[in-house]
Amino acid sequence: MAKLGPEYLNLDALKAAIDKSARIVSVDTILTNADGNVDVDATAAQVTISLPAAATYTGPEISVTKIDSSLNPVVVDCDAVGDKINDEDSVQINGQYDSLTFYNYKATNMWRIKALVS
Repeated sequence: MAKLGPEYLNLDALKAAIDKSARIVSVDTILTNADGNVDVDATAAQVTISLPAAATYTGPEISVTKIDSSLNPVVVDCDAVGDKINDEDSVQINGQYDSLTFYNYKATNMWRIKALVS
């Protein structure tokens, strides 16, 4: 039978997951290793979210969600020179509550789209 208790919990992993809780942005933003979930309000204008360098990102994935109903898009691109998203320079999120989840493919400095929620 598996034992459960504080001595068996990976508290560092739990803390990292809590620290990557969602934040809301409404201006162009370059993401870092501290980011995991980003809600974007593009009510005032288009917002560009730049993913960190795929080769050095330490998290499991990043999710970007457009939370407003405006016609302004959320553009997701890469901050590092040479990085791509599924072989593209950028991707766009148009609908309210549409969300893209990205994971880094370090072998090729590529971000991949893991999930699209629409």
